[in-house]
Amino acid sequence: MDIEAQKRQAAGLAVEWVRPGMRLGLGTGSTAKHFVELLAERVRGGLRVVGVPTSETTRAQATSLGVPLTTLDETPELDMTVDGADEIGPDLTLIKGGGGALLREKIVAAASARMVVIADESKWVKTLGRFPLPIEVMPFGLAATRRAVEDLTDRGVNAVLASSRGPAGLRTVMSELGVSGFAITYQGALICRLAPSLSVPDGTLIETRISLRTARDVFRAARRKRLSVGWHAGDAWYVPEVDTAIRKEARITGQTPVVADLEKIGEEPHKVLCIAGEPSLMPGLRGLVDLLPQECAGHFSHCNYLEITRREANKASALEVLGRQLGVSLTEMAAIGDGENDAAMLREVGLGIAMGQAPPSVKEMADWVTESNDRNGIANAVERLVAEGRVPVS
Repeated sequence: MDIEAQKRQAAGLAVEWVRPGMRLGLGTGSTAKHFVELLAERVRGGLRVVGVPTSETTRAQATSLGVPLTTLDETPELDMTVDGADEIGPDLTLIKGGGGALLREKIVAAASARMVVIADESKWVKTLGRFPLPIEVMPFGLAATRRAVEDLTDRGVNAVLASSRGPAGLRTVMSELGVSGFAITYQGALICRLAPSLSVPDGTLIETRISLRTARDVFRAARRKRLSVGWHAGDAWYVPEVDTAIRKEARITGQTPVVADLEKIGEEPHKVLCIAGEPSLMPGLRGLVDLLPQECAGHFSHCNYLEITRREANKASALEVLGRQLGVSLTEMAAIGDGENDAAMLREVGLGIAMGQAPPSVKEMADWVTESNDRNGIANAVERLVAEGRVPVS
C-alpha cells in the first residue's frame, strides 16, 4: 500500500469515531485533508456535525466541501480533534506543526475531550528529531502583554506571577515581561521575591515544604509504578536519572536537572513532580493520587503530569498571604488564569478572569472571560480593567 493509500485508510478509520452531533477539531496537513474529505461525504449523507478548523487552508477546504464550521469563541468545548503528525515516537510523543499551524493546532487540541492522530507508516521513528522541530514565535503577543504589564505597574498595581513552576522556571518569563518582585511558585508552596537576574538574591516570604519522610514515601510509590520523578526544592530540581520524560521537561522549562539519590537528599521539597512518560504508565499515575499521604494533594497540570505539594499549598491561599503582606484583601484583587489549578484562585478573588483557552470548568469560576493567548488575552483584559475604572488612572 502506498503512502497516500495509508493516509486515506487512517483517515477512514478516524471517521468511524465520529458520531452525530459531535463538535470536531479539523486538523491541517496532507493526512488531515483526507479526513475532511471523508467527513464531507458523510455530511452530504446526512451526518450533523460542526467543525473548528486549525488553519485557513482547512477552513477553505471544509467550506468548499460543505462541512459546517464554527469557532472556539462560539463552541469552546470540542468532543474530538483529528489531526496528523510530522513524527511519532515509540512512547506516542509527537512532533507537529511543520505545516505552519502549530499554535492553532495546539489550542484546538487543548479544547477537545479526545484527540485522534492519523498518520502513515513513514511518520513512525525510533527517536524524535529527524523532522525539524517547529517553533511558532508570536512577538506581537509578547509585546502586547509586556506593554499591558508595564501599564499596570506604571499605575501602581502589583503584577504577581503565580505558577506551578519554581523560581528558576519563572525567571525567564519575568525577564520577558520586564517585571520583578513577589512571585507565587510551586502552586503556592513558595512565595518569594524574584528578579530576572540570578545575581539578585531571592527573598522568601513564606514556604510550605513536604516532609522528607512523606516525600520519600511518594518517591518510592512513584518508582514502583515506573514513573519519572522530580524533587523540587528552591531553585534545585533533583532527579534519580535523566530519562526521556525528564529530558522533555527540561527542554520545556529551560531548567537543568541534578541527578542525585533522592533517598539521601536532606532538603525537604516544595513539590514532587511525577510524570507518566508513556501511555501504558497512565493508570499508575492516576492510581498514585489515591496513595498520597493525607498531608499532600496532587493536581494534574497536564494529562500525564501529577504535581504534588502539601495540601494547604494553593494559589488562592498564597494570594491571601501575599495580600496581608501588601495590605490588599482578596476582594481587591483581580486574577487571570487558564488551568484547573487556577479555578480556586479565580473563585476567591474580587475579580476572576479566565483566558479564552481555559476549559469550561475554569471559565465557570470566572467573572468574565478574556481572549485566548493567541489573541492577546492578557492585554485585552488589562485594557478592559482600565476602561471599567478598576485600576488607578496614571
